[in-house]
Amino acid sequence: MTIATIDPAIGVPSTFAEQSPEAERTIRELGFEKFVEHVLYGVRKLPGLALPSEGARRLREHALSLLDGPPGLHLLVTHDAMIAATVVHAWGVRLDDSDWPGFLVSAALWRVRGCRQSGKSS
Repeated sequence: MTIATIDPAIGVPSTFAEQSPEAERTIRELGFEKFVEHVLYGVRKLPGLALPSEGARRLREHALSLLDGPPGLHLLVTHDAMIAATVVHAWGVRLDDSDWPGFLVSAALWRVRGCRQSGKSS
């Protein structure tokens, strides 16, 4: 039984950042707020970063793929911006401040009778 592992899909490089040195330079040049705006609503690829819709798709698919693996509790801990970007791109919505994931708010995926389900803590 695996107790804990570091998941390479989370962090840098990750599903959103393809090449660490370039990604870090791009994020630093953009600044945090512009970087978050880019992963939420950007439509072009920036140096070292994945196209935002592609990064969100890869994170979503990675999380869902864990449901097909060994049974157990799979926790992916990441930044609120990555969760928000995944929701924005998966559901095609815009978020305002009231929709933003709060500190330690979680998203959950689970399987019920072979169907994947999702939810969010409040």
